[in-house]
Amino acid sequence: MKEGMIYFVKSEFYEIIRMIGGEWNDNKKRPVVCLFKLKERDDLYWAIPMGDWHHRDQVHKQRIIRYVNLSENDLRSCYYHVGRTTGKSIFFISDVFPVTDKYVEREYLGFDGTPYDIKNFLLNEEEDESYEYRI
Repeated sequence: MKEGMIYFVKSEFYEIIRMIGGEWNDNKKRPVVCLFKLKERDDLYWAIPMGDWHHRDQVHKQRIIRYVNLSENDLRSCYYHVGRTTGKSIFFISDVFPVTDKYVEREYLGFDGTPYDIKNFLLNEEEDESYEYRI
């Protein structure tokens, strides 16, 4: 894995989480953003699952908007981030998890067919309209 790249994780990884007593209720095949490698282990990375904003109904969008608009002092304001990858995306910050290369199924490809690389963790390519929910 490489920091800033987007991948798909093998379903067996999520099965292992459930098998050892953890919770993973999401059955969708979501891409994940590789955030950073642990200094203590060369093969362990933190990853954040992503979703497509346009696949959400109005109720789910309003829920995300409500959380994002909470005061910065409220931890729930950090549950989600709305930004831009190949389209308007939701980053499920509260679902961050550790993963190793062993469980990478494949890379997430951009429109040009090459692996998608987030160049800036502030997502400098965000659409201006991604802040439409700010009041």
